[in-house]
Amino acid sequence: MFSDTFAGIAPASVPGFLAAQIIGGVLAVAAAAWWFPRSVVPSTVEPSDQEMAPS
Repeated sequence: MFSDTFAGIAPASVPGFLAAQIIGGVLAVAAAAWWFPRSVVPSTVEPSDQEMAPS
């Protein structure tokens, strides 16, 4: 928008461009959480792991 070249974004198009970027980012995070649930959710200690630990 602040560029004076032919590759710039028209000021009237900036709100739509920013909305599309935000929506795309939210969808990307949701897709990553759905496809890779174990890498997004913190791991927890399983009860069986606690039983095997030495006392």
